[in-house]
Amino acid sequence: MIRQKYDLDADALYIRLTDRKVAYTDQVDPGTLVDFDDADRVIGIEVIHPNRPWPLGEILERFHISEQDERELRAYFPQTPQTDLPPVHPGSGLLRVAVAC
Repeated sequence: MIRQKYDLDADALYIRLTDRKVAYTDQVDPGTLVDFDDADRVIGIEVIHPNRPWPLGEILERFHISEQDERELRAYFPQTPQTDLPPVHPGSGLLRVAVAC
């Protein structure tokens, strides 16, 4: 079961997948770190400024994470569809909706 801890002062979220000891850490982007045990299994993810888009999809593709943990991560942190559409100005009467395929 995934546990989450948020540090309000640092604006950092730590997502703990297991209680195993951290052997090393890999930086995925400037604000996202992945911790591993000595058998190269992901044990935790740290996200600095978690309100920003962070690369959960890349983490799930690059590193082995159990199916159960992947399901929980996707449920807790659904990916927002990215779009290149220009912003709609208020009062224009248009509603833009991004559709994920």
